[in-house]
Amino acid sequence: MKVQFESLVSRADVLTRERDALEQHRNQMEDTIRELQRRISAKSEETTNEWESRKLRQRNEQAVTLTRQMQAVVLQNDELREEVTRVGDALEEATRIISESSA
Repeated sequence: MKVQFESLVSRADVLTRERDALEQHRNQMEDTIRELQRRISAKSEETTNEWESRKLRQRNEQAVTLTRQMQAVVLQNDELREEVTRVGDALEEATRIISESSA
């Protein structure tokens, strides 16, 4: 049970780091998207070519995908934290029962 608890804690830590990295990457992508949108807006419709529009669409799609992935990681992280709490509570209860039975 202790190994499972430690495994869950370790997994929660890994997911937290992954979530933080994904959040940072998402922020960078959103900044890039805003910059690209600003550049496209600044140009007249005659000078906006298909390549830039496709690149912007791809980056937008990447940002959406990244956001979904991050949301999934955050949800999984929350679920793991809840599981860690449940396992911790069960461990405390088991310890209490053992202490009471040996007293």
